[in-house]
Amino acid sequence: MADTQADDLQHAIHWYALRCQVPPEGVRKRFPTLQSCRERLIAVRWPSGIFCPRCQAGDPVHLTTRAQYQCRSCRFQFSPTTATALHRSRIEVPIWFAAAERIIHYQNMGSATGMVPAHDLAAAMGVAYVAARRLRKIIIEDLGPDGRGLLRAAICTEEVILPPHVFLGTERHLGWLIDLYYNRDSLS
Repeated sequence: MADTQADDLQHAIHWYALRCQVPPEGVRKRFPTLQSCRERLIAVRWPSGIFCPRCQAGDPVHLTTRAQYQCRSCRFQFSPTTATALHRSRIEVPIWFAAAERIIHYQNMGSATGMVPAHDLAAAMGVAYVAARRLRKIIIEDLGPDGRGLLRAAICTEEVILPPHVFLGTERHLGWLIDLYYNRDSLS
């Protein structure tokens, strides 16, 4: 029983911390275009500059007509989503960003499963039900405590600094995050 409560507490802390890191104005306002989303993904994925995912060589050629890059060494063509969970998806990056934000806000909202129903996600994102299920699965894996975190890093842009009197992983930590989330608009 105590382990279950501790797991529930850590789960709630994780998702409230993500909520506090999402831009207050929302992801769609912070990254309103496909280009701004792609630029954010590039900045997060390659903070030291773009390099080839195949041979690791830097300074690729930008192929503007295809919205891709080509490695000067091995001539491999790649995009910001190559070799990521978003690779080969027909869903545009802004929809991935918006869906990730929606999933973050939906967690801990009192549903039995803790997940956005795929029908709701499909309707909100304008995608088919099957695509919404796949989207949800990939995003939850990415955003989870053990996930790779590419989407998390891309949309969670706000820094949250824990005050010294609040200890990490405690009920007080969760309470502080909840207060921060619900009062952040009044703090601005």
